Amino acid sequence: MEPLGQPHPTDFIRAFGKQAIKQYIVYDGSDRPIQVYEATSSALNGDSCLLTEYTYSGGSSRVVKFKESISAWVSATMDI
Repeated sequence: MEPLGQPHPTDFIRAFGKQAIKQYIVYDGSDRPIQVYEATSSALNGDSCLLTEYTYSGGSSRVVKFKESISAWVSATMDI
């Protein structure tokens, strides 16, 4: 349960609406995405973005768990 007054990640996704989005993806040593950051294409450094983190079953590509949270967009590394 989210603390009172805190936006839920699902609310953040709805805010994207029909806007263009940009993504920054972090891969593990097996070339599987482990973190996906998503923000509107106009997001600047420090703006809120959606972070989805994935956990895999051993060496397989089967996702066993994922977590969505709100993070901050870091332009220095994510706008490349």
